Amino acid sequence: MTDVDPEGPAADHGLRTGDVILNLGGEAVNNAGDIRNALSDAKADAKHHVLMKIKTSGVTKFVAIPSVDTEVPACAFFGLRTRQAANL
Repeated sequence: MTDVDPEGPAADHGLRTGDVILNLGGEAVNNAGDIRNALSDAKADAKHHVLMKIKTSGVTKFVAIPSVDTEVPACAFFGLRTRQAANL
């Protein structure tokens, strides 16, 4: 992750700039499109949260994040403040 808002929900879940998203919803993440697809799949399956596997400070951990149909949209959760936010 290249830019986590320190005051945003991602930071509240323990995510930090520099963390690496390994998979989301059981699917490998290689780019922003993979994140969008995993969140879209979760919404289609009526899931309220998606399990994300991340590597942070050399440790691998899991974080449950809200899917796109909850109160916190994906772009806001990840703290995206660039044009990438429009693509999620």
